[in-house]
Amino acid sequence: MCKDTVERLLREIYGEVRRNYRIKIGTLPEDYHGQRIYGQLSTIYSALQNCRGSTEFVRARNIEADYFVPEPGFIVEFDESQHFTEPRKIALSYYPSDLKTGFSREAWVKHCDEIHAHDDEPPFRDEQRAWYDTLRDFLPEIKGFLPTVRLYAKEREWCRMDPSKDEDREKMKNIISERQRNTDIEAIADPNPKFGRVIIAGPWEGNITRAKALMEDIIQQWPTQDRVAFFVTPGAFLRFPWPEHFPAPSDNLHPPEETLTLLRNTAQEYCDRLLDEKLRSDLARHADYLTIGIDSADETKSNGYQVEFVAVVDLKTNQYFWTGKSYPDSPQQNRLIRVSDLSSHFIQIPIGKVMVLGCHDLKMFSNRGRAAANTVPGSTWRKTVHQEIDQLITQEKPVIILQHPHTTDRYRSWYTEWNELASRCPPEVTYISSGLYYYYGEKCRSSLADVRKYTRRGPSIDFVVHVEGTHQSTATIAENLPGKTKPEEPEKRIPAKAQKQYHPEFENLIETYREMAGPLFRKGGTSSKENYVVKIKEMPPGVMYYFCHFPQEKKFSVELAVNKARAPQFETMIRDLKQKPFERLPDSTFWEQKTKDGTWLRLQFFYPDDAPAFTVVQGMFDLIDQSYPEIAQY
Repeated sequence: MCKDTVERLLREIYGEVRRNYRIKIGTLPEDYHGQRIYGQLSTIYSALQNCRGSTEFVRARNIEADYFVPEPGFIVEFDESQHFTEPRKIALSYYPSDLKTGFSREAWVKHCDEIHAHDDEPPFRDEQRAWYDTLRDFLPEIKGFLPTVRLYAKEREWCRMDPSKDEDREKMKNIISERQRNTDIEAIADPNPKFGRVIIAGPWEGNITRAKALMEDIIQQWPTQDRVAFFVTPGAFLRFPWPEHFPAPSDNLHPPEETLTLLRNTAQEYCDRLLDEKLRSDLARHADYLTIGIDSADETKSNGYQVEFVAVVDLKTNQYFWTGKSYPDSPQQNRLIRVSDLSSHFIQIPIGKVMVLGCHDLKMFSNRGRAAANTVPGSTWRKTVHQEIDQLITQEKPVIILQHPHTTDRYRSWYTEWNELASRCPPEVTYISSGLYYYYGEKCRSSLADVRKYTRRGPSIDFVVHVEGTHQSTATIAENLPGKTKPEEPEKRIPAKAQKQYHPEFENLIETYREMAGPLFRKGGTSSKENYVVKIKEMPPGVMYYFCHFPQEKKFSVELAVNKARAPQFETMIRDLKQKPFERLPDSTFWEQKTKDGTWLRLQFFYPDDAPAFTVVQGMFDLIDQSYPEIAQY
């Protein structure tokens, strides 16, 4: 039985699991009189009584759970078709919005509408089952359990999962953790949508198991009547490991084809793991094509190589079309393995020519960027890209454009470039972009409604994945802005922390660092508005790297500092380092600064504050690469 397989999987993951576990709790609303949930349960109970006039359907003194996991403490329910009834739908509709559940309420309501089960033995059985399920869902409030996890019997072939296989155990573990994470999917559909997209309101690590579970949850919620041409995922929806034996190219902006083939083949293996036959078949009921943003980075180095691909998959034939980022921003241009074949961005399908863009590729159509291409050192290749892409657009005449940014938390991020690109295409062109609605853990700078509105032209169904604990801006803009005539406004920068009014140049430097920093780094910051600590995961107390801004002198510095009182063992090290010649860095200065926190020994490297931000950030990485081995020895 599938229930036996689920039990074995849970035992392999959590150890002790108790099947058909009896939980002693009150089973009537009055048992909770004086508690916060009394009114909530009373409302649900009354709604069930009024459903068909059954008033005495509670016959048990306690409830049973399909599976109880004592450590960490939660239950798992395996819901078969008889659970999806009209009374169950009514009960779910009265759940308070802040009740944490380990399943998608919207998906469960959809199952109720589609299955519409009915059990009349006894006549009140549907109300009774719906009420007992309600009590199980309220266990986090009643007993302090983690959210109740529900598995729909037909959402996957549970019986075919093998508890002895690492892959299946990991899959089940991720399903449980994902549902308890309280990720809620909100489907927002226009009439007759042409596009579908995933907007993740929160952080996303690109884990393949979590991505698969999310896709399966979205399928469960997909409105039956809404079929789309394209279903679009964000940039880095998947991340794959960097190949161990990677031949570094002599020119990352124009890499040889064998370099891209090696990376693309590894990416293809991960896409195949995500998009198995069942998932592809399920998605094909709702969409013709799926796009997958898939990235990788050499995480063994603080400034290692990166690649950002986009795969377009014909869900009917399983044919793949590949492209990737061709237009890196300045901080990334020395690290990105660039897809230099711009013709790969154009795909011919039966409904017309499609243009596919990676993150930042839309900036090829920034007039400001085009003007700077002739003046910024190392950017003359961009002028060639501008000429080539303009010729291709004239030649290919795309009628659909799909963009895959990593994040879009501000409606103006791509606004001007979308207008410019659309003006070069046929008048019937439609477009859409997907991405994370997220701003490094800070409050997003535009409302989600505005971001959705100004990153598409054409009807869509948006699956907004709300991740618990993320911030959303309540700011709005005028609803009646004309599509192409809104004048360019000065960009309003929002400080990384509300209490720190960073100077705009310094804030830009901080944002550039955040974009370039890899997994070796943690979120930094200080209480000062003129310095920013760079936090490495393994760093001793009293030793730090940081950026500093000297606005009066119009200078930035990248620094290594040691506190003599808190880290006396590093004093000799930093004094030795001041004699060391550093490659690719300006000449160093040394400063002993006395503060209320003790004396700091500061090794400093200065840049003018009008230097490109990526140059200063790269200087920090160079400093770390050449000094951190000395710190690690201690």
